[in-house]
Amino acid sequence: MSNEQCIIRFMTDSSRRKLGKNIHKERKEKGLTQAQLALKIGISVNHLSKIERGVVNPTVDLVELIIKALSIHSSTILPY
Repeated sequence: MSNEQCIIRFMTDSSRRKLGKNIHKERKEKGLTQAQLALKIGISVNHLSKIERGVVNPTVDLVELIIKALSIHSSTILPY
């Protein structure tokens, strides 16, 4: 496991919720539905919903896909 995966895997509950909230906010600002973003990044709507609610820890690769799909800088959504 790489260091980057560890950072995401061991995110605190509050950091995970903040990340999800930030993703939700940016997605809405871009005018995308969960279905549209999920399709762009290749995951289910259910999984994206869990990420946005802070229920699951996304992988670093998935966070990178989200950042690219939303055309934002990582600091926009990362909680630290």
